[in-house]
Amino acid sequence: MRILLSLFVLTLTFSASDIIAQDSKINWLTPAELEAKINEEPRKIFFDVYTDWCGWCKVMDRDTFSDQKVIDFVNENYYAVKLDAESQENFNFMGQMASGVGLARSFRVNSYPTIVFMDEKMTTVYPVPGFRKADEFVKILKKIDEMNFAPSQEQDAN
Repeated sequence: MRILLSLFVLTLTFSASDIIAQDSKINWLTPAELEAKINEEPRKIFFDVYTDWCGWCKVMDRDTFSDQKVIDFVNENYYAVKLDAESQENFNFMGQMASGVGLARSFRVNSYPTIVFMDEKMTTVYPVPGFRKADEFVKILKKIDEMNFAPSQEQDAN
């Protein structure tokens, strides 16, 4: 009986930790899903522009984007979008057909990973290239969140 009770408690413990872990992820959107979300509730946006072969992109996924401080701040303040910069697949973005290749090019991305920030109106593009550790990335997120993306302003997020 004790063994059964121990197994039951152990199973509940692992199940609860799995549920908590599932809720502890960035709520990634596809570019096609973004427009509906931004119309419901305007927020700043960031695109994680990556490639499958990019080692630092994988490190950011594993370390930076799994850090609880990053997850909490992103999910509360941003819409996060994954964008494969080499994808030829077409999707609807801002009323036009686009692809990962075309969108990355329009964002002026030429190295990976690059995080591209946009304002709530999806107009201003602000690329931040390179790998960022979690603490540094949270600082950038907070600074961008406080920025007013007026076209005449030159601001540095680093």
